[in-house]
Amino acid sequence: MYVTGPLVENGFLLQFQNKETGKCLDAVSPEKEQPKLFGCHGLGGNQYWEFTRAGEVRFGSEGKLCLQTASLSSTDIITKKCAHRFSNDQPSKQQRWFLRNATVLYHPLTDLCLEGTASGLNMAPCEDANRQIWLLQNLESAKT
Repeated sequence: MYVTGPLVENGFLLQFQNKETGKCLDAVSPEKEQPKLFGCHGLGGNQYWEFTRAGEVRFGSEGKLCLQTASLSSTDIITKKCAHRFSNDQPSKQQRWFLRNATVLYHPLTDLCLEGTASGLNMAPCEDANRQIWLLQNLESAKT
């Protein structure tokens, strides 16, 4: 998996920590609840994510679920089965993200950025703010 900033070696899973809240992106109950911000624990589980070469934010070690907007015009964030399964297909527009400046998760379909606040996760116009900065931590290398 690759990001547009620093290279992340294939096979490593990440923890996305929000700079403003200090909390991490957490799947909580995949396919049942919206992802939330939760205290970072560095143990993986619901906080294991990967940013793929195709621009997906995949959840968990199996990577079957992707972070996406709830609908084409929604600012709500959910996890749903990944549309991209083979090297020759593409993620759905709802599941495609770009990593700006190696820290900001930009969603081109909505032209918004993922942010974390005390009230949780949401999409908002992109701006230079700590609530939109995500610190990517390689959990596999932290274990060694």
